Amino acid sequence: MHNLPLDIDFYGNKDLIKNIGLCISSNSINSFLIGGDIGLGKLNLIMKLSKFLLCHYENFKNSDLKEIIFNDDNFFKKIKSNKSSYLFDNNVHPDFFYLSLNKKLDEKIIPIDNVRKLNIFFHKTFSVSKIKIAVINSIDNLSINSLNSLLKIIEEPPENSLIFLISHKPMNILKTITSRCSVFNLKPLDKETFDIFLLNHIKSSSEDELLFIKDISNRSPGLALKINDKEIFKSYLNLLDDLMCSNKYLNIRNSLMKLYFIKNNDEVFLLFVLRLMIVNLIKKVVFYQFENNFLKSTLTKEQDFINFIVKKNSKLNLLKLYSKFDKDMNSALLLNVNKSDVTMNFLKDLCLT
Repeated sequence: MHNLPLDIDFYGNKDLIKNIGLCISSNSINSFLIGGDIGLGKLNLIMKLSKFLLCHYENFKNSDLKEIIFNDDNFFKKIKSNKSSYLFDNNVHPDFFYLSLNKKLDEKIIPIDNVRKLNIFFHKTFSVSKIKIAVINSIDNLSINSLNSLLKIIEEPPENSLIFLISHKPMNILKTITSRCSVFNLKPLDKETFDIFLLNHIKSSSEDELLFIKDISNRSPGLALKINDKEIFKSYLNLLDDLMCSNKYLNIRNSLMKLYFIKNNDEVFLLFVLRLMIVNLIKKVVFYQFENNFLKSTLTKEQDFINFIVKKNSKLNLLKLYSKFDKDMNSALLLNVNKSDVTMNFLKDLCLT
């Protein structure tokens, strides 16, 4: 949905990176579950780490790896230029296996036949490196049968092999899987690190836009990049204008209707971001109603909207509206019904009651 691109540096979680490296060098476990929200850079980290390990084990031993990790916090960035490096960059390294959904085929789950290929991969002899690495992105997309097939591989892993399982919802993973893995969870970036990331990668046109991205993205680098790339801030300001101009009926410009309420390739992402914006906006409205003051992160246009809404809705009515929206949206997610309709109904109730 909004992964951190692989060509961007990985930010934050330095202790976690070192702990993963030490766990690998100790040779005590073969399988790793890397959890955390989408956009924090899980795949980014694992792909960089996989490339480093394949390059390292082409020429060196495990004992050398431990020494490197102890002496360098950014060890996984020190990638050697060798045959493994070239093969990995061209997606043809014979000792690396990557398993994910096929977007071209619009897959909903990873087929079990593809999981079985993983078993075949591990039983082949080493070609270039003295290690084999498999990455599954993500384990959330495996069926029960596929998980059982994977479990058999994890229970009896081949020597000198590593399996990295990526999960956006690690709490939902079967305990039979997690009990056989070393589990690491990425956390959202701290404020200072996230500010550095934004400075390096986000070119905003105004302070308000930067403030908006910080507010909505929850310090997720991947989400921040996609919000910026899709010009969500501009659409958000237009949406606020349209809502304030609505009189007797909801009047939203066609460009916004196409963006948020008509099915397209980014429908899931756009509705996800729209929900984040609504939650953030309601939080600011309720804060103003109770404190008679704006939150520091409230944008100028949001202040105008809050004044508009406060005149129409009491505190109790607003909380009821949001509670109903949250409940209806969760039901829509569970029942796979149209979430655009739920959003439209909420916006109507918010502005026209």
